[in-house]
This record gives sequence, C-alpha cells and structure tokens, in this order.
Amino acid sequence: DGKAPHHPVTLSLEEVASSRMAKYLLSKIVHEKLRKAEEPLKISRTIDSLEQHAESTYSSLYYLILDAAKVNDSECHHAASHMGKAVGLARLLMSIPQDVVNQKIFLPSDVCLENKLNYGSVMKGQNSQSLEEVVFEVASRAKSHVAETKRMYNSLHPNTKSYLLPTIPASKRIPIRLTLLLISC
Repeated sequence: DGKAPHHPVTLSLEEVASSRMAKYLLSKIVHEKLRKAEEPLKISRTIDSLEQHAESTYSSLYYLILDAAKVNDSECHHAASHMGKAVGLARLLMSIPQDVVNQKIFLPSDVCLENKLNYGSVMKGQNSQSLEEVVFEVASRAKSHVAETKRMYNSLHPNTKSYLLPTIPASKRIPIRLTLLLISC
C-alpha cells in the first residue's frame, strides 16, 4: 500500500526525511561509505584524503546529532568536525587487523611511501619499524584533532558540551590501541 511499516527505524527515517540538513548529511555519509567500498585507493591516497573521509562520515554523524538536538552553535559544529576526524582516524587504526584479514589496507599511501612501508608485509601480518612509523603518524594526526576538540570544549556553552563526549573514548584509545595494534601485527 506504499506506507512504511510502523517501526522505530522507519519512523526515525521519516522524521529525518523532513529535515533538509539531515537528508543532506545522511546522503553524504552513504555516498562516502559507497565510495570507500568502490574506490578504496582514492580514499587512502593521502592522510588528508583520509581526514576528508572521516569528515564526510564520522563528523557528519555528529552534525546529524547536533541537527536533531537543534544545536546551531558554529563553535560546537567546528569542534564536532575535529572530533569526527579524530574518531575516524582512530577507527582506521583499530581496524587494521580486520582490514588485513579482508585483504584491504586503508593506510595513507603518501605516509607509507615516506616510510618505505611494503603493503605485502602488512598483508602477511608482519610488524616493522615502517608500520610503526605510519601508525604513529596517523595516530598523531588523530591526537591533534582530539587536542583541538578539548581546547574548543572549554569555550563552548555548557548546554552543548555533552555533545562532545564521544571524544573521551577516542582520546583514551589512541595511545592504548596503538600499543595493542603494534603488538598484534
């Protein structure tokens, strides 16, 4: 009959469809996820392109949350951008072992070349100084976004600060997960 079933997901999507911004952000996330599946090398060409991917996915999720909560504070949105980049880069590092199992590597090619990292050795699960350097550089970039989010947090209106709480696990995981990742490779 053309009516969506009475289900929380369909009801939420129906509500989202009424918001131009939410529609745009959801479309952006889906498009970027499809692009990653179809063109993984374009996404991981440079560390900047990985940051852009994180902005289009993770940051967009935070923008959706802010949009749903009717938060229009530009400083909060800017902090959400940094938070999304930090979380996206941290997730990239945490997913390396699973990506290798799936025969995919999303490490930035430019940083891999600078450090003479051989993708074949990564695929074989071999740890190396080069891999450690690449992971360290990506983790450092993520950590700089966490630091910027924390810096901006102090100047935000108290009512908007709770929206930046996802930064806490990302900031705690970067050093811990980095160590575990290097041990597990």
